[in-house]
Amino acid sequence: MLSRLDSRELTEWYADYLIEPWSERRADVRSALIAQILAEVNRDRKRRAQPYKLDDFMAVPPELPKRKVMHWKTMKAMLKAMSGTIRRK
Repeated sequence: MLSRLDSRELTEWYADYLIEPWSERRADVRSALIAQILAEVNRDRKRRAQPYKLDDFMAVPPELPKRKVMHWKTMKAMLKAMSGTIRRK
């Protein structure tokens, strides 16, 4: 894959990852959400009065780790450095 990406596209992917990191955690949350919905639509309200929660289906609680706040000068320097790697056509 890296052999087919030019530096511009790779930089865009990296910037996208910095803004919104992707991981298996997203897949875990999606799977838990589907399981929650299925359990909820089939819930016997006489046996279980309370609705299911997403936490009931997560192996690990769904709270996302807190992100560090980046100083604007640091972000500016990173963007400036990344923009220097983009080839202009």
